[in-house]
Amino acid sequence: MNGLKKIGTNFYIEEIKGKKPIKYIANEKILEQIEEGVYRQARNVILTPGVDDVVITPDAHHGYFCPIGCVAASKTIISPGAVGVDIGCGMRLILTNLNVHDLRTNGEINRAQVRALMDGILHDIPLGEKVRSFDTKTQSELFDIFRGRRSSDDPEIREHRPFRISKDIPVMEHLSGDVIKRAMKSVGSLGGGNHFIEIQVVEEIHTDIAEKWGLRKDQIVAMVHSGSRNLGYQIADYWVTTTRKKFDRLGITYLDRDGMYMGVDTPEGQHYIAEMRSALNFAVENRAVMAKYVMQNIEKVFPGVKMSLLYDVCHNNAMLEEHFGERFWVHRKGATRALPPRHPLLKGSRWFNTGHPVILPGSMGTASYIMVGVDSEGNRLSYSSINHGAGRVMSRKRATKIITQEQFERALGNVLMNARNYRSVVDECSLAYKDIDEIIDSVVVAGLAQVVAKLKPIGVIKDDTSHRAPGWRRRKKKR
Repeated sequence: MNGLKKIGTNFYIEEIKGKKPIKYIANEKILEQIEEGVYRQARNVILTPGVDDVVITPDAHHGYFCPIGCVAASKTIISPGAVGVDIGCGMRLILTNLNVHDLRTNGEINRAQVRALMDGILHDIPLGEKVRSFDTKTQSELFDIFRGRRSSDDPEIREHRPFRISKDIPVMEHLSGDVIKRAMKSVGSLGGGNHFIEIQVVEEIHTDIAEKWGLRKDQIVAMVHSGSRNLGYQIADYWVTTTRKKFDRLGITYLDRDGMYMGVDTPEGQHYIAEMRSALNFAVENRAVMAKYVMQNIEKVFPGVKMSLLYDVCHNNAMLEEHFGERFWVHRKGATRALPPRHPLLKGSRWFNTGHPVILPGSMGTASYIMVGVDSEGNRLSYSSINHGAGRVMSRKRATKIITQEQFERALGNVLMNARNYRSVVDECSLAYKDIDEIIDSVVVAGLAQVVAKLKPIGVIKDDTSHRAPGWRRRKKKR
């Protein structure tokens, strides 16, 4: 177990000289699947000057600088690499008053009806690198989104209200005109990789909190997973590259080329925070616009349907929060905030007495979960954070090479998908991911969160082109 010490059920630590121990949340099966790269990267994160604490969630896998599935807390620094390149990537859930029986004919799911709904969504929402050819934003509207002056949402259904960015802080000025023009056309587009839109059925209810949130067994819901598109990558790449050049010029050493950081009170730190928050505003608005089109298409197929939004939660961000009586910048990269009932950060919101919804997707064709944080020592030790999904066990390249069409179709089961050729999405097959049920077991038994509802997919929309959305390009490591 790579020198880990067990301190509780599904809770392990790795001692690091001169630093707080790294915490790992995993059951025994998941622990066996943690790759060496995760341990190595976790050590690099905790050894980064200014990082006070690191927590690794059960879906962790190797990423750039820090694992995907990592919480890094600091009182003094902000790190673009610990936020990630898809700033603001997250989940949104749409509730309907439809029952699964409304989609059935002779006891079976009416696949033509589901397909019609999916086709309508595909008509309105671009996938992959495609952007909108209609209903695009003007540059003025785009910058209003960046600065938190424009939002389509009720603030109560989102993890954070729009961040208001002062005019005194320049944002996005380093981006090319082409990037800005693309961003203007990207509000309301899905992107590629693991992003998706799913039509789902509530399969199980686990607590009476579900009723308070408007969830019920056999209910039809829709889930949207996307982020800040190319914009987040451009911001992360700029600040990592710029800061590395500064470190090299000043002779400052570093453990990882992507592990750059800035003091939160420095001009650079304040500038990055403003741009990160602008990208968060953009990402949430992106999901809000997509949700609007999803809801319009549900209305077309099921006239008179009633719908509402449950919640929107991010899993790539850095938030200033109070923990253990001190204020930390809590970086969550591939990790989701899970505040329990009566948490001070929820005071004054509709979620104060229950805790807020945590939306956790599975992999393509598998279950997703709605959860809520638990008031426990484990939740506090994790900075009220849990996983963001299932987490990969197989690289995209390897999945493309070894997963056969028969294996892919068996794993997908009866779930409808938009892709006409399995090869265009085989790298997203559930066989390339950890078992979501084992992931959920890891956090539930560790006492960090509880299941509110389990959802199963009936239709999934993903980028069906062979070319994936751009990620952080691979760079040769410098020691």
